[in-house]
Amino acid sequence: MSDHLGGLLAELPVPASAEARERTVTAARAATPAAPALRPRRRRGAIAAAAAIALGLALVSPPGQAAIEKVGELVGIGAVGEPPTLGPGAGVIVDNGRAPDGSGYEWNAYPGGVGGSESCIRLDWPARGGPTGGSSCSSFPDSSKSPWGRNYFSSYLIQRLGSGDVLLFGVTTREPHSMRITFTTAGGAEQQLPVDFARVEGERLERVKAPAPFGVFTAFVPAPLARSGGLDRYRNLGLIAAVTPGPPLEHDPSQPPECSYEPPPGPFEYRFYDRAGKLLDRVPTIISRIAPAGCRP
Repeated sequence: MSDHLGGLLAELPVPASAEARERTVTAARAATPAAPALRPRRRRGAIAAAAAIALGLALVSPPGQAAIEKVGELVGIGAVGEPPTLGPGAGVIVDNGRAPDGSGYEWNAYPGGVGGSESCIRLDWPARGGPTGGSSCSSFPDSSKSPWGRNYFSSYLIQRLGSGDVLLFGVTTREPHSMRITFTTAGGAEQQLPVDFARVEGERLERVKAPAPFGVFTAFVPAPLARSGGLDRYRNLGLIAAVTPGPPLEHDPSQPPECSYEPPPGPFEYRFYDRAGKLLDRVPTIISRIAPAGCRP
């Protein structure tokens, strides 16, 4: 509960009787704004009613204040195993959680393509009314192997949120069972980021017609750490790229000098672990760039 809301509640008179308490609860219900209509769901309706009651209780007792905080944690995102809050109905929530600012996210898997012929995965932010994390279809559960080694990413992205928090998220191939992500600040200090990793297999995999297990991960650099750690110096965080297996690209002497670019190291490192907790790979990042006009990739 915010200090501002706590202050407002502290200034309210405490009802001295059951009758006054009932009037307070009724007033709290009337003052509670209606939630945006997404899709009717019986469980969500019960939670909304519980939230109104808890708000009334918070006006009269410290336990009531704790109750409303607990209810607040449940409102806004669906439970794992339910259909996605924003649809489609044939999909399933495979992971959920909250950003440092409290906004909730859902990882949703669903059949896509013509007649549900593809398997898709998407990161949704229900309170914002739409997907903001991108989506991936068809290839996301597959393994990726090259002559130089295996790539454990199916897709990934780094972006700055409106709150100033930095979001790292993506989809892994079937091999990883857990992940770690480290952030090296501009001053050289290494920070371990909390990683929300969920492996998708079994019944949920069958529901979305995915051919193989896969993983989804979500991690955040809170806004204060992002600022103090020097991430503000990167205007486009999407250019922070994971190093792929294989030798580095060599400069083509037939191209102009401005086409030559030696990418500096990036601030993150991804570490993948198998079922037994054994390290599969450490993947550093680099700072890529958008090539100047006239340069061949």
